[in-house]
Order: sequence, then structure tokens, then C-alpha cells
Amino acid sequence: VLGIMLSCLFGGPLFVSKMIPISKLDSTFLFNHIKVSLDNIEASGGKVKAIICDNNRNNQAFFKKINVVPKKPWLTQDGLFLLFDFVHLLKNIRNNWLTEVMGELVYFDTDDGTQKTAKWYYLKRLYEIESKESKGLVRMSDLTEVSVSPRPCERQKVSHCLKVFSEKTFTALLTHPGLSQYKDVEDTATFIKKVVNWWKIVNVKTKGKEIRLMTP
Repeated sequence: VLGIMLSCLFGGPLFVSKMIPISKLDSTFLFNHIKVSLDNIEASGGKVKAIICDNNRNNQAFFKKINVVPKKPWLTQDGLFLLFDFVHLLKNIRNNWLTEVMGELVYFDTDDGTQKTAKWYYLKRLYEIESKESKGLVRMSDLTEVSVSPRPCERQKVSHCLKVFSEKTFTALLTHPGLSQYKDVEDTATFIKKVVNWWKIVNVKTKGKEIRLMTP
């Protein structure tokens, strides 16, 4: 079933616009039905601000059929934002990090203009120290076996991601005495902080709500 949902940005309802039975979905079929929905909304006096979907291949191909501003693939010529679902993006960040051959993500830190490396090893090491070596008596993070070594089916739950990308994990990486000998663990903590701050921004549901970002 292809489902098309509408969400009003300023306190209005969230409802299902269409439920279309399909045997096989392709980007052209999706493009045509989304265009009809956009035209209907505009004809009814509404203004569409964004299209949001997960990042499966059909949706990626669908976005490529839309005319966008050069070098800004998230913005159409008509000022419409093309966005991937934030929950899926969060899980993709974790999955790319987790499945990288060396378990390392190289990123550019705009705060100090340097290149840094986030290492999944430090998450597993922190979990081992807290759960095994200290026998679980003192725990600074909420890391679990599933969060640091999830099986493919366990990677679907966002709650496992949020045990990695959390303020507790950030603080534990920087202050746990069992990690004090690792000089570059701060790079991993900094990466987690950036993802946590991004998640706080995109996950706000209430207009005007204060966002308390993590600071250095």
C-alpha cells in the first residue's frame, strides 16, 4: 500500500490523504501520485512546504525526478523542501558507523576546523568496562549489548540508537576512568554530541519550545 499523509505545520491535524493498493512500486508511479496530491492541495488553498519520506531506493529515485536548485538537492525550484525522515537518518548514521570495515567515521569538525575520527570501538569498550569489568555496580551510560552489537533485525528500533546518541554516553566517554588512557576518545564524544544536538533540533514537536543543546 502506498500511503500519503498530510501534516499541518501550525497546529492543524495529521491525517491520511490516500491509501493506494499496489503490487510493485516504482518512482514514476510515486511521482505521478504525489504530483496529483500537491495539485489538489494547492487548488484547495493550501501551501505545501515539504515532502518527507524514508530513504529507500524508490524514494531516492522519486526525488531525482524533481527539478531542484543547483547544488541544493533538498530544495526545489518552487521552494519546496525535500527531506528524508529524521528517524531513518538517525539509524543510517548509526548503521554506517557500525558496519564500516574499521568501525570508524571520519568527519570534519566545523567548531575547530579539524578532521576527526569517531571510533565504534570506544562504545563497545565503555560497555565492557561498565557491564563486565565493574560488574554493573557503577554505570555512567545506558549502553546495552544490543545497542553496541545489534543484529540486523535489532537495528530497526530507534531506542537502541538513542542509547548510543545520548548525553550520558557523551559524558561517560569523556569522564570514565576506564577510558582515560585513550587520547583520541574525545573525537568520538564530539561526534556523538553533534548527532545529539541535531536530533534535539529536528525532534521538536511544539512550536516555540526551548531547545537545550549540548555545549563543549
